[in-house]
Formats: sequence, structure tokens, C-alpha cells
Amino acid sequence: MTALGIDTARKEAFMEARGARRGVKKVMVIVTDGESHDNHRLPQVIQDCEGDGIQRFSIAILGSYNRGNLSTEKFVEEIKSIASAPTEKHFFNVSDELALVTIVEALGERIFALEATSDQAAASFEMEMSQTGFSAHYSQDWVMLGAVGAYDWNGTVVMQKGNQIIIPQNTTFNVKSSKKNEPLASYLETAVNKQVHGNAAQEPSTHTQDCPSHPPPRRRRGTVTVREPPRSGNHSPEKILGSYNRGNLSTEKFVEEIKSIASAPTEKHFFNVSDELALVTIVEALGERIFALEATSDQAAASFEMEMSQTGFSAHYSQDWVMLGAVGAYDWNGTVVMQKGNQIIIPQNTTFNVKSSKKNEPLASYLGYAVNSATVPGGDVLYIAGQPRYNHTGQVIVYRMEGGDVRILQTLRGEQIGSYFGSVLTTVDIDKDSHTDVLLVGAPMFMGAEKEEQGKVYVYALNQRIPSGGDGQTLKFFGQSIHGEMDLNGDGLTDVTIGGLGGAALFWARDVAVVKVTMNFEPNKVNIQKKNCRMEGKETVCINATVCFHVKLKSKEDTVYEADLQYRVTLDSLRQISRSFFSGTQERKTQRNITVRESKCTQHFFYMLASKS
Repeated sequence: MTALGIDTARKEAFMEARGARRGVKKVMVIVTDGESHDNHRLPQVIQDCEGDGIQRFSIAILGSYNRGNLSTEKFVEEIKSIASAPTEKHFFNVSDELALVTIVEALGERIFALEATSDQAAASFEMEMSQTGFSAHYSQDWVMLGAVGAYDWNGTVVMQKGNQIIIPQNTTFNVKSSKKNEPLASYLETAVNKQVHGNAAQEPSTHTQDCPSHPPPRRRRGTVTVREPPRSGNHSPEKILGSYNRGNLSTEKFVEEIKSIASAPTEKHFFNVSDELALVTIVEALGERIFALEATSDQAAASFEMEMSQTGFSAHYSQDWVMLGAVGAYDWNGTVVMQKGNQIIIPQNTTFNVKSSKKNEPLASYLGYAVNSATVPGGDVLYIAGQPRYNHTGQVIVYRMEGGDVRILQTLRGEQIGSYFGSVLTTVDIDKDSHTDVLLVGAPMFMGAEKEEQGKVYVYALNQRIPSGGDGQTLKFFGQSIHGEMDLNGDGLTDVTIGGLGGAALFWARDVAVVKVTMNFEPNKVNIQKKNCRMEGKETVCINATVCFHVKLKSKEDTVYEADLQYRVTLDSLRQISRSFFSGTQERKTQRNITVRESKCTQHFFYMLASKS
């Protein structure tokens, strides 16, 4: 419903009640991965946007078309029609969803002029981002309000006296200069009351001193202290050569001094850049050397242990220990902190590692995302922790505490990449005997046949056992023979016989309900040239689907059985984009509840969309 989405945004997003300001440009970015189902409304909606002065950028994601080897021509033309003119500056297309990051910079430049840029293709800010009042000073005559964000962050000073307000133009503070673009992002009047001598303002000094109004920042014991104070003067491990280059001065002495400040080895702790704007070129390298980013293990970086652990992300109280999930520990590999009274155990990074043939499996696995415990016969407690990102498929670890040590008993592996297997854990005592019977493991992002995150729950039997049928005298060695291939009581279900020395026991299965579903369509073939109804003002093809349910008990096939069912119908389930909708709901899915006594049929009506894809 692309047209509906655009129209809703037009009506609601640009209201002052939602934060919009009068007099500023209205910009809308439309991102979509398929043709609209209401394309007949697009021309009118786009015309309304034009009337409201909304500048539109449209982005077409071609991922589903490329994966399905489908033609993108019609889709691209539709999304181009949404973009403002000229199209070449307002329309983008990317190969798939992940490729969106490749257009961020270009899109940003075309929406507005980024700080310290003056791209002519971008709409320049005047006072919209001014931050008027960033600094303030009251003189005998005028109030001075620094507005550092005005005119694309060149800045200005708003002067106010009584009801008189003067907002100088962008060129007001320009002086004769031989250097191009000097005022760009100059932050004019960041401090409006600094002393002025003649025509030049003193260079503001930046320093840190012990002062009651500036208490020292808090830090945690055991962490690395890092400060990043870039200067163009004498005290910085990031050397900025801008003033030296502009003044054609020798940098040799300056470079040696700044190198002496950096930690050893110098080649990993010292940087130099040509000018202030070039600082952005070293951000990534500097970040990697300060600490290991999530899911990386750069040897040049200092690895996190418990500093980013988020201990308590999940929590569970068992009979013995309190379990605290710490998903951020050890570079987001995670761990589980165990606490009992005053005893706190923080397992090492390798504690939960198991024998594996795959390299780097535990990286960013989020161990401790979910935690739980299970009680087994004998009073033992098993501890269970989820790792939803382990090897991308997820894993659950079952372990026991032996004194202060962790002993891993079993691991359960997810089967699908990205399913987040292990992100939800629940244990259930079905028969209320104080022993855990079932472990439920959620994989909420599991992709089903419809290519959607349908989710999946795995059921594991922790304590499925048959009590002993022997008394040690007349019946011994119960379970030495087991047979499960015959229906001994004639109920249509296979029974299990368990024998021992001196006798045997027969276990009957529970009743099983059998449900059969049939579907018929009228017409049974779709010919889009033979339209038989009118929907949404257009001639199209309508289909009547009859769904019939037949239920019976496996053990009592001659008995009339009544069952309450819930079912869901999805149109075009194997396609990313459905070619039809149910009448009345304009949706591809419907869900109903039905009571079936032996057999019952229900009808559904749906129609084909205008698209011929």
C-alpha cells in the first residue's frame, strides 16, 4: 500500500503537533521493495505532495526481484514516478537491502548540506538548524545569542534589544580573505563574550584543571583510561598539520613532540592528518585500536572482558544459584554469572567452549541472552543458557555446577541461520512431580515456507522415563526387552510392550485425531483475460474457494467426533508479493476458528490484483 503510506505521511508527519516547524523544507524518503497494490492512487497522491511542497526521494530495493529472477522494469518506473524532479537527483535503486548503506552519503548530501560542505545539489540550511542560544551574553545595550548552526554551521550572532531582533545574513561577518571557503563550519560565536583586541579575537584555550565546577569524570576500576583531545597546538597524539601547512612552516619539531606523547609502539598510537577536516579519515582506524568492536577480534585492539557485559540482561533464580546473563562479556561472546550468597563466579571466556571444527564459532554469540534451570530426579539442578548468535544458527548449553566449576553436559544446535535459536527458554513440569519434563527453545526469527519470520519452538524431553515395573523379586530387569510394532488392543494405534525377567507391561498410546483438508476453486483456472467481477473500481477476476475439513479419531473410526480447529489461509504463499487479496480485507492472509463435527466446509472469496506479474 505505497500510495496509502505516502498519503498518511503527507497528512500526519508534517504537522506542528508532531514537531514540524513552519517555513522549513518538507522532505519525504520513500523506501520500498515491491510494486504497490494501490498504484491507481499514486498519481493523485503525488499531485497532493507537490501541492504541499514536499520534496520526495524514492529508493527501490531490487532484492526480491533479483532473487526471483523477475523483471524490475515496471517496479523501477513506478518508484521513479514517485520521486521529485529532476529524477536523477531524487531516485535511487540498490541491489538488495544490505546495499542501502552504500547510498547513505549521497542521499544525505542531496537532502541537505552536511556540516562543512556546500554541495550545490543540496538544499542549504539558514536558521533551521541554528541552535540559537548555544551561547549567550548580556551587554549594556544588546543581548547576544550565538547561533552556531545557522547557514550550514557557518554560524551567526542574533542581536536582540527589547522587541527588536536582528538576524545578520550569512555574508555579514565575512571579511576579505585569500582563502577559499574559510567560513565553512566556522561555528561563529561559539563563545560570544570572549575578549576582543582590535579586529582579532584571542584564540580560545582548551585545558583541563581541578575545579569544583568541573568534577572529575567517573570511571571503573580495572578499565583502560583513554582520552582523545585533538588539538592544533602542542598536546595531542593526533597530529593536525593544518596551521603548519597553511603557514608553510616546518612540521618536524611538532611531529617529534607529538610522537613522544603517544604510547609505544608509536606506529599504532600516533596519527597525523593534513588538516582539521581530514580527522574523519582516521576515525575507523583509531576506533579499532582503542577497543575491539562487536564481533571482531583485532589483535591490535584491547579486547573487552566484563566492561561491556550487561550483567543481568537476563536473570533466573534456581534452587541453588542465581543466574545472570551477561551477553556483552568477552567481546559480546557472553557468559553467565553465577551467584550464591556472597559467592560470585564469573566464568572465563573459554569456559563454555566445546570441541568444534569451525573457526570463531563463539564470536558475538550472546551467551546468556536467556537463562533457565531444570530439576531432575535425585535433586540435581541443570542450568541452561541460550546463545542465539552462536555460529549464526544459535545454540543452547546445558551444564551443571560442581563446586565452583562449570561442567557442560550437552549442547543443542539451531538449524537455520538468523533464527535466533536459544533466545527464549522455558522449562515445564507437566505432571507436577517437581521434576522438569520438557524444555522449550524458541527460535522466533525462523523463516518458514512463506519466506517470513514465522518462528519455531523446539520441544526437548528432559525427563521422559517409564517407572520401573519390577519389584526385584517376581519381576526383575524391567526394560531388557522392548517391542513397539503391534496394535494389541485394537484401537488402531501402535502399543509398546516392555518385558523383564518374570513378566511384561503393556503401554497404550493416547487417541490421535486425524484431520483431512480439501480445497476446490471456481473457476478452477485463472485467466486474467476473462474478468468476472469489479473490485476497487477495476475489472478483474474473482475466485470462490471452498475449504472442507474431515475429522475422526484414529482409534474409533466409526465414532462421530467433534473438534475445534483454528486455521489460516495464505494466498500465493510461495511468492514474496501476492497476486491476489481476500475480498473485504484487502489482505493476503486470513485466519478463522471453526467447529467441525465429522465434516464441514467453509468458503473464501478472493480476487486478482491488477499487476500481471
